[in-house]
Amino acid sequence: IQTYLRAGDTLARIGDNRFAVLINPVQQLDLELCIGLAGRIQSALEDPITLDGISVFLSCSIGFCQRSRAPGTTSDEWIAAAATALSDAQLNGPSAIRAFSLELHRRAKTRRALHDEAAEALENGQIVAWYQPQVSTDTGKVTGFEALARWNHPEHGMIPPNEFLPILEDAGLYERLGQIMLQNSLQTLKAWDEAGFDVPMVGVNFATDELRNPTLVDRIKWELDRFDLTPDRLCVEILETVVTGCADDVVTRNVLGLGKLGCH
Repeated sequence: IQTYLRAGDTLARIGDNRFAVLINPVQQLDLELCIGLAGRIQSALEDPITLDGISVFLSCSIGFCQRSRAPGTTSDEWIAAAATALSDAQLNGPSAIRAFSLELHRRAKTRRALHDEAAEALENGQIVAWYQPQVSTDTGKVTGFEALARWNHPEHGMIPPNEFLPILEDAGLYERLGQIMLQNSLQTLKAWDEAGFDVPMVGVNFATDELRNPTLVDRIKWELDRFDLTPDRLCVEILETVVTGCADDVVTRNVLGLGKLGCH
């Protein structure tokens, strides 16, 4: 980072993987110049690093705020504005760059308000499963449906998953979301059967919190029995973050157990 800064600029480490840059005043530091500087810093950090003969690739998200756009007059408010831009970049990343704006500030305030409503939304039916068809490219027939979580907020309308899923994760509600999605999916699959529709299976995403639960296999078996469905009607979809970020024996046992049970 330092190689792209001038002598009067300030660079500070403010976290384990977070740095702050304060640009010394210049005649005209407009939005285009800020984006260009952010892009050069990002490119430098994302050059591959060789460790023991292996190339390691990093990603870098950047948020910035020009002094003229800061929402207040204090240094804390200015830094908080840049942090808000960074949070938005991380939500849209990896490797995103975001400038602070009043619209971004409004969205951030909405997200903070939604944090307080997330638990209630799960229990009162605002967050439900929508179903995306999975079609065979060989036959053109529907081979199943994937259950996707959607939050229909009474005031804000339909909230995109990339906004509310991090909120649920921060609140420790991912496992509860998985339970609700599974119940909704099996209930819907049973209703399709009773209506005479031929839907072979439904796919449900499983996150790390669920797969770390040692009682997961027994709970899924109980849910399938409750709806009188065979295990092959459920497709367990494992999120990429589980594969890349977790080396937990419980996760491995659960995945093997669900396969042995007969789930796809």
